[in-house]
Amino acid sequence: MKNIYVIVAALVLFTPMRLYSQDTIPKFGKVEYSDLTRTYDLKDKEAPACVVHEEGRYYFANGRFFRDVYIRIHILKQAGIEYADFEIPFFSSAAHIDRLTVEGCTYNPGPNNMVIRTPLDKINILDEKVDENIFIRKIVMPDAREGSLIELHYNQGSYYFVMPPWEFQKDIPVLYSQLRYDEASAQNYAMIFRREEDFDVHSINGKDVAAGAKSSKRFFDTFTYAMRDIDALEEVDFLRNAVDYRPGIHPQKVTVFPSPSELRENLSDHASFGKYIKSSVKEAGKLMAASGLDNYDDAGKIKAIVRYVRNNYTWDGTGGKYAYDKLSGFLKKKTGNAGNLNLFLIGMLQAAGIEAYPVILRKMSDGQINKDYPFIDFFNFVVVQATAGGKTYYLDATDTCTPFDMVSRECINTEGLVLKSETEEWVVITNPHPSVSFADMTLTIDPVSGIISGDVVESYSGLDAVRERQWYGGDRERLEAMFKDKDFILTEVSAENYNNVELPFKITYGFEAEMTGTGADKIFIEPLAHLAPKDNIFKETQRKFPIDLVARSMSSYKVSIAIPEGYDVEYLPESKTIDTREISMIFSADADGNTVHINAMFSFKYAVYRPSDYDMLKKYYGDMINLFSGNIILRKN
Repeated sequence: MKNIYVIVAALVLFTPMRLYSQDTIPKFGKVEYSDLTRTYDLKDKEAPACVVHEEGRYYFANGRFFRDVYIRIHILKQAGIEYADFEIPFFSSAAHIDRLTVEGCTYNPGPNNMVIRTPLDKINILDEKVDENIFIRKIVMPDAREGSLIELHYNQGSYYFVMPPWEFQKDIPVLYSQLRYDEASAQNYAMIFRREEDFDVHSINGKDVAAGAKSSKRFFDTFTYAMRDIDALEEVDFLRNAVDYRPGIHPQKVTVFPSPSELRENLSDHASFGKYIKSSVKEAGKLMAASGLDNYDDAGKIKAIVRYVRNNYTWDGTGGKYAYDKLSGFLKKKTGNAGNLNLFLIGMLQAAGIEAYPVILRKMSDGQINKDYPFIDFFNFVVVQATAGGKTYYLDATDTCTPFDMVSRECINTEGLVLKSETEEWVVITNPHPSVSFADMTLTIDPVSGIISGDVVESYSGLDAVRERQWYGGDRERLEAMFKDKDFILTEVSAENYNNVELPFKITYGFEAEMTGTGADKIFIEPLAHLAPKDNIFKETQRKFPIDLVARSMSSYKVSIAIPEGYDVEYLPESKTIDTREISMIFSADADGNTVHINAMFSFKYAVYRPSDYDMLKKYYGDMINLFSGNIILRKN
């Protein structure tokens, strides 16, 4: 995917840098040949580019909010050329237009230690309309190539854009990044800091202060925050909310801190939220007139109504806590965003006499809600809480691959705010379904041809079933593609329960493979070779973050091997059981007449583990791989 430095939503720019102090701030246009040949002691030796310096200033003047940004990027490899592209959103209407000035230059090494300068020209700038009054200024720096140094400086003044976030960490290394703002520009904002303890500079009016220090609220107080030598943001396994661990400053415009009750009251009267639900209740009465729901108990009604909404309306892939389309338009088009579907689902449930309420939340990948600052803009999704027979259900009509009482993966284990008629409460949105995979395999051996044949039934529940259903998608070619890297010939394959998400998703297949490592009078079999994991999923040497597996999980295997005529069992792997607070592991092998039976199981007992558990999980998972890869030896009698 192409990386473009986007000045997000208001003026946010994504860039990185290293080893500069406040005394050596580069000036625009002041580039020497030594700057072009400079080398960097980066942790990532393959980094395509790095931000040498990034500096931003937020301030108000003449009724406008201003952002002044300077950035210098060094392109280290051919792949880094994409970091020479920038996008800056701006506002434009008949009455007002943002004041946006941009200057830039690309520097390349020339002969005799010369610096070749290529200024940014109008032909490299394009304004593109994206909404009625929102435009994007697209900038492509000229003559960018491996070894180029890029400079961009822009100043933007707006009546409409608000103070945007400042992210210190990027997806390429940052040598130095600094943000400065004054009390006058921040007076109507709550400044939310992430990983402030890692900032290298905290100063008020040029004087160093401790992290968390506050000003005296004088308009002329100036705040400066900076970080040095920031490694590129890396993808981390088993971490859905990586944004919560990225250092940055997130201003939130506010006159007073909202309380949860104020959120409830405001949303209950909102045309695209509370009033939308009330309209849905009225409309649902007409839709359910001949539904036959009277034949169900309350739990059955919930299940039937979720199924009805999923089967008759399509999610358009966008989130949102509000319904983006009016109810009439949604019912006519039968497609809509998360707000359309799930708020309508609430109306359907309430019309059927079910106690149901909206739960607003923030998707896990976008970071968790800070309950001390529950600003309405932080919530970007809505699901449903329903109650029947004393049991609480969390429902989501957007994901057609989940059981009726499972929300989408992005919402599991998040904290949400339930908005009832007169009260509200914070809840953790749980997943009642552990992820379970089970494989039952029968093996038949033909010593004469050297062929081993297998018949397998794999069964998946919970998130494992969601994953497999989404991959399969009802496409037989994709089903066959699941086995393309296996070292056997697929003889048949079929899927069951693809559309019935309340039942385990099953894949049945047959295969044939040549036996390997077999001598004249012995047969060596690795019974779980095609089923159990071969690689350790825990690859880090040190873990700083929680291990988020999303759900408790269990993988189990049952293998029956028909002993060919004329052969006996010479060796079976030792049976073993491990049961700790964190995991369970079982392996057993025994012979019964003419059949060898293998039973194996590995389970994670928690959905989320502490960072301190990582080494233990890594060790046990490695032990499981070794234990499950044991061989059985059959000897000719």
